[in-house]
Amino acid sequence: GGLVRHTKCVVYIVKCLCESFNMDEYKRDMLIVAALAHDIKKQGDEGVGYTVHEHPLLAARYVCKVYAASDITILNGVVSIIADTISSHMGKWGADPKYIGNKKPLPLPQSDFEMILQAADYIASRKEILDFDFK
Repeated sequence: GGLVRHTKCVVYIVKCLCESFNMDEYKRDMLIVAALAHDIKKQGDEGVGYTVHEHPLLAARYVCKVYAASDITILNGVVSIIADTISSHMGKWGADPKYIGNKKPLPLPQSDFEMILQAADYIASRKEILDFDFK
């Protein structure tokens, strides 16, 4: 459905941006993981049927929880970088009172990683982009 298509589009745009910035393969792969997981909790923990405001924080926590329960070894700090990147992917739309009303603001992107995912997510949310066939 739409969320799968959106996620594929975000991954595609992240790959293009990484290529444009001449990012090394390791960093690119970290961003791809963040792109794949950024909306994993879009409908909250209960799957309520609509987008929940705090979904970036829920997705970041979920990634950390899954990693902690696994026997996978990843370099120190990488999971935190991925989680921070996911938690800030809404950009100003998750923090500006004009968009969120009285809800708690979400983190704003700070690092290059966070800004790349936020930009890719924003671009991929445009209808004109979603009509494009990303294979």
